Amino acid sequence: MMLTNGRILARLAPVHRAYTDASVNMASQRTGLGIHRPTATLDMAVRLRPRESLCVMDSNYAEMYALMLGIRSFASPLYEGTNLVVATDSLVSLQQLQNYRAPNPKYARLVEAIRSTMSDHRGYLCIRKVKAHAGIAGNEAAHRLARMASKLTEDGDTKINHTRACYTAVIDADY
Repeated sequence: MMLTNGRILARLAPVHRAYTDASVNMASQRTGLGIHRPTATLDMAVRLRPRESLCVMDSNYAEMYALMLGIRSFASPLYEGTNLVVATDSLVSLQQLQNYRAPNPKYARLVEAIRSTMSDHRGYLCIRKVKAHAGIAGNEAAHRLARMASKLTEDGDTKINHTRACYTAVIDADY
């Protein structure tokens, strides 16, 4: 399954990839998001604090938030007009984005933010479904980052055991 922003793939432009994943630790009520960009030098491990209106953050919300951050991680002039492929193992995320009539009300604001982010990219943007836990290196790296992010303390400090440079943060869900 695949979703695009409707633009044509530029054959001569480089393709930049990102893999996104989320991890919800129900015991500690902590949610981690991981974004792995194989061609970039910086990965992201972000702990997401739920909005007060969300009693419990579910994994679908977290996966969609990771997807949005993955797309936004390319929001710089360096990537303007380039080809982007963002991979997720969340089928629900793609289904919610393709449901143009009415996404689940719980996710409506987040879905609209993702759609807006997609349309803002001036080049080709594709969101692809990849199989979870199938040994796909990029997806496994994003999963490890998400699990590490769920262990971040409130000030964003944790022992991150990652072989590449890694941006860590604790943010509030704002959708």
